[in-house]
Amino acid sequence: MDGRLTLVIHEGSAYVQTYYALSGYEMLDASIDNLRKRESTPKRLIHCLLSSGEVYRGDGENGNVPDGVRREVGTWLARKPELSAAVWTGLESNWKEKRSGKTFSVDDAVIYTRELEQAAKQKTGDDRRKAEIDLNSVREYVRNTPAQVQTAVRKRLSAQPEWADAALSHALFDSE
Repeated sequence: MDGRLTLVIHEGSAYVQTYYALSGYEMLDASIDNLRKRESTPKRLIHCLLSSGEVYRGDGENGNVPDGVRREVGTWLARKPELSAAVWTGLESNWKEKRSGKTFSVDDAVIYTRELEQAAKQKTGDDRRKAEIDLNSVREYVRNTPAQVQTAVRKRLSAQPEWADAALSHALFDSE
């Protein structure tokens, strides 16, 4: 089991501040392929919206963008006339699949991290190493997300010292 706990754009979730980066590629298809490779994900999970509001399909493999996400990204793009498109990883939540049918909730996400902590302490041998890798992966992802991106899960976890936000360089982020 891949034990990561990651941020996804999820229709119906609370809005949180986020960041974007400009692609170093001039061609949209090259930007899409670059993101696909960096995320190690199939092309169908790379989403792209043009500033015109049209979903860009490239060679037809790009995934469908949920209507609510399309509206929100389109509204954001309209405020950024210097951008011609937005490209992002359109991961769907796999919480129900990974958590035996449970619907995602902040409480269950926190319970999940506690289960990882317990497994890293109680298991032995290869099982312990796997549990430690999963725990460290989740902790690193949560701690290294910019402090301004405060989801409800991060707010709950960061109250504990081992989950506190890491100090990230201000050079990583441009101010608007």
